[in-house]
Order: sequence, then C-alpha cells, then structure tokens
Amino acid sequence: MELNFDFEPKITKDYLLSKCSEETYMQFYLGIQVKKGLFKSPLRKDHRPTCSFYRNKSGELIFKDFSGDFYGNFINVVMYKYHVNYYQALKIIAGDFGYIKTNIPKNKGTINTKAKKFEDKGTTDIRVEIKPYTKKELDWWNSFGITKEILNKYKVFSCKTIFLNGNPFILSSKDSFIFGYYGGKKDNLEYWRIYFPKKTTYRFLTNWPSKKVQGYEQLPKKGNLLVITKSMKDCMCLKSFGINAIAPNSENLFISDNMLKDLKTRFKYIVVFYDQDRAGKINMAKIRRNTQGCIFAVIPKHYNAKDISDFYKIYGHDKTLEFIKESIIKMKASIKVGDVFNTNNYGECTVIDYKGYNKVYVQFKTGGITKTNSSDLKRGKVKDYLFPIIEGIGYIGKGPYKSRINNKMTKEYAVWQGMIKRCYNSTILEKEPSYKKCSVCKEWHNFQVFAKWFTDNYIDGFCLDKDILGGNIYSPEYCCFIPEELNKALQKSINYENNNLPLGVQFKNGKYLSYITINKEIKYLGSYDSPEEAHSVYIKNKKDYINSIILKYKDKLSEKIIMALNNKLI
Repeated sequence: MELNFDFEPKITKDYLLSKCSEETYMQFYLGIQVKKGLFKSPLRKDHRPTCSFYRNKSGELIFKDFSGDFYGNFINVVMYKYHVNYYQALKIIAGDFGYIKTNIPKNKGTINTKAKKFEDKGTTDIRVEIKPYTKKELDWWNSFGITKEILNKYKVFSCKTIFLNGNPFILSSKDSFIFGYYGGKKDNLEYWRIYFPKKTTYRFLTNWPSKKVQGYEQLPKKGNLLVITKSMKDCMCLKSFGINAIAPNSENLFISDNMLKDLKTRFKYIVVFYDQDRAGKINMAKIRRNTQGCIFAVIPKHYNAKDISDFYKIYGHDKTLEFIKESIIKMKASIKVGDVFNTNNYGECTVIDYKGYNKVYVQFKTGGITKTNSSDLKRGKVKDYLFPIIEGIGYIGKGPYKSRINNKMTKEYAVWQGMIKRCYNSTILEKEPSYKKCSVCKEWHNFQVFAKWFTDNYIDGFCLDKDILGGNIYSPEYCCFIPEELNKALQKSINYENNNLPLGVQFKNGKYLSYITINKEIKYLGSYDSPEEAHSVYIKNKKDYINSIILKYKDKLSEKIIMALNNKLI
C-alpha cells in the first residue's frame, strides 16, 4: 500500500488569499458580480438596491448593506450566511474550493478565478435634498421633548430625497418621514446618517465612519454629568433637560478608550444609559466588563419604557424631569472607581473596579483586594484579609479556611492564634521569658498557609511542637504534632527549692532526693549522697518514661520524629 505523506495546510485568511482573490470568494458566496453601484442584498429580502462594494482604508474589499444589516469582508459573509464562527468559516471556504478534504457538503456555485479586481477605494456618496420641517414632523419630534432649536443645534434635517452614489434612492412622503443627521464634510464627501423613523427594520442608512460619535461636537469643554446612550434621539431628549449626552454610531459599538479617558477629565460623572430591552442589556453588560469609572443605569422595568425618549413620550415632560432628578440623586450616592470608604475595623479602602451592586472590588493600604457589595461597603462591613489582626503580625489571608464556624473558633485558628501570641504577646512573654527567643516564620503569618499545613498534618488529640525538630522557629520545617502526654514529659521538671541543683533533684535532711512527674503525679525515686547520683536516676527514669510513650504512639509518630526523640535522649 502506498503511503500518503501530504499534510493539510493551516487555513488562514492569508492562505486563502494566496489561492484566490477577495472578488472570487465574494462572487461565489454572494452570487453577484463585484462592481460599482447599488445592489439588492442577497443576504436578506431586499426590495430596492441598498448594498454596494467598496475598499476600506486598509484596502480590504467590503460588502456593505446601507440598511445597517451587514458590513464585512468575504469571511464575514460566510459567517453571516451560514451562522458559523470565524474558524468554521475558514474551513467552509477551504472545503468549497478544494484546499482541504472535509465531510461538510460543498456549497454550490461558480468559481470565477478570473474575477476582475475591484479598484474603488472611496466611501459611499450619500447626498440629501433637504426641505423645511412640516408641522407633523415637528410634532413628532416634540413628542420626545425635542424642539426645532435642538434639532438645529445637532444638525438634524428633514429630507426630501436621498441619493446614493449619484442615484436617487428614496423619497419621503407625508406619512413616511426621513431625517438626516449631518456629520460634516471631508474631501468633498458629505457624511450623513439617514433615519427612517417609521420603519420597523433597517431604519438607518449611513456613510459615517464607525468611530464617529453622535453628539460629541455639541459637548461643552467641561461639565458635571455626561450620559453615554445609544441614539441621537436620546441625546437630544436629554439635552432638552440640560443634560449632555453622546451616542456611539451603533448600539454594538462603544467609544474608544482614548475618548473615554479624555471625557473622564472633562466630566465628574459618566453614566452609561442603554435600552431596557435584551440587546441593550447584553451590550451594556459587555461594556461594563471592559470599562471602569462609569455608572451604569437602565430605566426600571415597571415603567415599560425602553429608553429615555420612549419614557418622555409615555409620561411627558414633568414625569420625565422627576425621574431624572431621582436618578441623579441615586447616581450621586452610587459608587464609582476611585471612591474611598472607611471600614469598621480595617481602615480606608479604595474602589478599583465596579461591575454592579454585588461586584465591587476594593483595595486596602496593605495591598489586599476584596470583592464586596455596595451595601456592605457603605456600612463599612468589608474585611482586609491582609490586615494583621493578631499581635500586629498574623492576618487571615484569602482562602477557604475559616476562623470560625457557627460562631465557634476552629481548631486550626485556635492553634495558629496561640502560636503567634506565645511569640509576640508582651504579657505572655513576661510570664514565660523562654519564648522571647522564639518566632513564627513569615509564611505562617498568613492563616491560610498555616491552616493548609495544619489540615495536612494534624493528628486528633495531638499538640503543636517546635522543639523536637528545631528549637526556636515555628515553621513547616521544624514543627510537628505530638501527643499531649509526650509534650508534658519533655517539659523541664520543677525544682521546688532550686539552689542551683540539677533537674529532678531536691536537698532535704542532708540527702539529695530524686523525683519525677508522671501524669501530673510526683513519683519519689529515692535519696542519694550526691546531686549527680540523684540526677542520674532522674535521667534514667525520664528516658524510660519517654520511651514508653514513644512505644505507645509509635504507629502515629513518624520515623523522623522518633529519630529526633532518640537523639535527644542520648
């Protein structure tokens, strides 16, 4: 059998363009010739020519539907037409043109590898024949609180005829208004955004650059409040109440980071105010995830108004004014990035990100970051998990381990707290000066780190010890858990009338008495002529006692601990 060593190529946009031109792919999937002029859209039901081809600033061939329904290159066409993602679209194209083998059925069409290159690089020419406003048109605008003066300020005109690339496109009628938002002129090309308010779909036709922002030219240099909304109509409605507003060119777009940064220096409050409908909420959620320092708002659902102009039309001027005043009061009481709040026990914290009522991120002076909600933040009920709450040393840290469960201190927290206090509490150190030489390793200042080690190593009923493996430092290297009985046995015996006598020795009636404490009971070991002899007996019994404990717990003690104990007994 002959082996096939051919490998399928990596399919990318550049690879596809190395095989065929943009024009070839466009013609195959749209079924129309790529040339100048207006066409009916092959991607939807279109009763009049509303589409054209052009090359963008990067020289890329673009198919544009002036109804606003579609804009994109040949890959975007495939994505839109077959409802697939970018990489699936690449695979479909490669399969249809035979670049790879695929199980996906090929789409039918004529592959014209000699398609003529489309040379046009210009933006679509939209021209407008304007006319005076009719009373009916002005009444329509007035239903949203928008006066003729505001229309003039925002350069909104009543249109009689719309021309596309020199060809008549549509005429207005008595009951079918057409309004034009004039965006200026550059290189003898007029920029227009045409609004068909009576249509239910495809209500806009535009040649505005995608980054152009509606209402931006009408903004003052400085202000207290700026609203970012989704339409020019909403901008003008808000302006009727003295509120500055702007709107991106499309509800699916947002202003650039640089523009937002500039606006933050010019306005004290920036409110993102999109529609109450599903599309508006989805877009605002996406903006909220990627934007800091803004307040986000929608009209409450019970008003049954999707935007502010709709609210005005339903409730009128006075009710809209009342709603705006209430909203401003709430907004001023709301939380924004940079706000500083006092907490009950952890000092000041600063808001570093605001994602909504239940997603407020604050940072403390320790560097600790905590997620909280608006209510707890305003009441000061926010914890700094890096704040040293035990002797100015130990802090809780961020993790799964709790200091209390059902208002009862956890075992690991009690041991951690006791360990730190033994080393750093002045009262304890005064009573037990031997701990003055002791310390806790830096990593165990964090309760979460200690609690993890505790959970992995703790033996029920045993106690924490640092002496057997180390001496003066509480750390993972030198600490272990041993039986309480062994811990007490290792403690030094008390000399009742010390007089510089060895451990376990007492002088009485001319003799040296030897004693040992076992299970809190003092056991007499005999009387001897010298302190050395009495101490030797004490040491022997002490070793025997400790060995008996080791034997008793040998199944629970590690070899490392037993070896260390044996070394201490030598």
